[in-house]
Amino acid sequence: MPGHDPAYHAKQKHKLMVLTSPLMLLGFLALPVLAAVYWLRSRSRRAVVSSLAFWIDQRRPRRGGRILHRMQAPLAFFLELLAIAMLVSAAAGPALLKRDVVRPLTVVLDDSYSMQARRGATSARDRAETALTEELRKNNYVARFILSGARPRLIGQTVRDPDRAEEVFTQWTGQSPTADLPAAITLATEVGDRTTRILVLSDQPPKMELESSQIQWWAFGEKLPNMAFTAATRNRGVENERVLLELACLADSPGQSKMNIRCSERYEVTTSLVELEGGATKQIFLDLPPDSPVLSASIDADALEIDNQVLLLPESAKPLRVSIDVSDKDLRRAVVHALEATGGTIVVSERPELVVCNKSGAINGDAWRMEILGDKEAAAYAGPFVIDHNNALAEGLSLQSVIWSASPKSQPAGLPIVMAGNVPLLTESEDAAGRRCLRMNLAPEQSNLHDSPDWPILFANIVKWRRGGLPGVAAPNVRLGQTLDVVLEKETGQVEVVSPDETTRKLEVHGRRIATSADRVGLHAIKTFDAEYLFSCNTISRDESDLTDCRSGCWGSWNESPIYQDRQVDLSWVFLVVAIVAMATHLAVIGKRDDGITEGS
Repeated sequence: MPGHDPAYHAKQKHKLMVLTSPLMLLGFLALPVLAAVYWLRSRSRRAVVSSLAFWIDQRRPRRGGRILHRMQAPLAFFLELLAIAMLVSAAAGPALLKRDVVRPLTVVLDDSYSMQARRGATSARDRAETALTEELRKNNYVARFILSGARPRLIGQTVRDPDRAEEVFTQWTGQSPTADLPAAITLATEVGDRTTRILVLSDQPPKMELESSQIQWWAFGEKLPNMAFTAATRNRGVENERVLLELACLADSPGQSKMNIRCSERYEVTTSLVELEGGATKQIFLDLPPDSPVLSASIDADALEIDNQVLLLPESAKPLRVSIDVSDKDLRRAVVHALEATGGTIVVSERPELVVCNKSGAINGDAWRMEILGDKEAAAYAGPFVIDHNNALAEGLSLQSVIWSASPKSQPAGLPIVMAGNVPLLTESEDAAGRRCLRMNLAPEQSNLHDSPDWPILFANIVKWRRGGLPGVAAPNVRLGQTLDVVLEKETGQVEVVSPDETTRKLEVHGRRIATSADRVGLHAIKTFDAEYLFSCNTISRDESDLTDCRSGCWGSWNESPIYQDRQVDLSWVFLVVAIVAMATHLAVIGKRDDGITEGS
C-alpha cells in the first residue's frame, strides 16, 4: 500500500506544486521587454522660444525613446512587473496536489514487431520506453502493464518505483505478429476503476475515436519504406520439393534490395538485385532436389530487420503407411489412384497408419480408419451440399457437379462433415486414444464422386490430417505466433525447448502430444532424452511489415476529465487576484501623478 511505501512519501514532499500548462511560462519574456522600456528614455530636442508662459508642463519628458539613461524606476514599474508575472503564472495553471493522491495508471504496450522499426539508433519501442520512464519519474503513479499481442495479458507486478519498471520492459520484446489494442484497452478498463488512467504506447495513431478522456494514446512510429518477405512455403512433391517466396516493396516509391537464397553447397541461387515499384510484389518459385536441407533466404537490412529473412525446413519424407481393404475393384482402383496422387503414401499389409476399407470394424493399434459404406437402396443427391469448412477434411472441397449416392436410412456415427439435407454423407469420430474413424455414406456405382477433382482432394486432406497425428512436427514451418503441434515417439514427463537465441525452458508434457506457441523468429528445437524435433518460425505478415501508416503524436487528454481534475487544487485564481490588485494600484498611482501634474501647471 502507498501508506507503507517510503518512496511514496518522499515523492509527496517534492511534488506538491504542479503546472498544468507549463508552456505559458514563455510569457515571462515580457518582463525584460518592460524593463527595456524604462531603461530607454527619449532625448529632448533643444528649441529656442521667446517665452515659457504658455507651456503647461515645463519639465523634460522621459517617457520612452532610444537614448540609454540611468534607470529611474518609479512605483508604477514594479506594479507593472508584478501584474505581468501574476498573469503569466495564472496562465501556466498552477495547482496544488493533495497529499493523499495516488495516480493509478494502466499502460498498454504495443508488442507487435513493427515496433522494432528504426531510423538511426533508436526504434519506436526504444522511444516509447524512454517517454514512459520520464512520465513515471515525473508523476506519482502506481502503474500496471498490459502486453498487447495477438492476445493481451497482464505482465509484471504493480510498479510504484520507476526503477522497478525495467523488470517489465524485459518482457516487452516486440515480437508479436499483431497487437489487438482494442482488446487490450478493454482489459485495462476491466482491471482498473473509473479513476484509473489508461496510457497506450504504439507506433500508429488510434484507428478509433477515443471517446473516453480516461485514455491517452502516444505514438512513436515513423513512416518508413520497407521491403519484406510476405509469403514463404515449402511443399514436398512426387519428384522434388516446391518452394514459393514472395517479396513486397511496402512503400510509396520504388525500392530495391539484394536477395540471397541458399540451401546447400550443391544448390545455391543468388539474386543480385530485386527492383520493385511501390506496393508491388514479386514471387519466386524454386524446385529443390529431394532431401534438401534447410533453405535460407535473406535481403539487405532496412528499417525493419525482423522480416528480412526466412528459414524453411523440409517436410517429413517418411511415407504414410496405408492398408487398403476394399472388395469392389472399381472402388479400390479409385482409392489407389487418389493415394498415389498425394505422393506421400505407401500401401502395406502390416503396421498400417491408415486403413481404408468398405466394412465396419474395430480400430487396431494406432491406425486410423476410413470406412466407405454403401447400400443398394441408395438415393442420388446432386446438391447443394452442406460442408463444414472448419474441418480439416473439407479444405478445398467444392462438390460442384458431383452426384453423391447414399442411403437416406444410414446414419453413420460421428460428427457430420458433409450432408445432403439431413442425410450425413461423411462423418468423423475420435476415441479416447485419439484415433479417428471416418465414415463415408457412398454407393459408388451410382455416384461420380470418385471421378471428380474432389476425390483426390479428399484423400489428400485425409493423408495430411493423419500425418499430423504421427510422431514428429505436424508443420515444420510456422508463422510467428502460430500454435505448433508435436507428437513425441514416447511418453515423457518433460521436454526442453531451445529458442533461436540458445535460451532454454522446460515444458511439462502429458501424454505424447505437445502444443506450444512459436514466439521467436528463427530455428527452434524440442529435445527429449532420445529425440530432437526441429521447426522454423518466420514473420509472414504484410500488414505488420507495412510501415506506411506509422506516425508520431499524442491523442486524448486526461485533463479534460473532471475525475482527474478533482485530485488537485487550482491556484490560478490566487495569482489572478494579485494581478488585479497590482493593476488597480497601478491605475491609482498613475491617476494621482497625473492629478499632481495638472494642479502644478
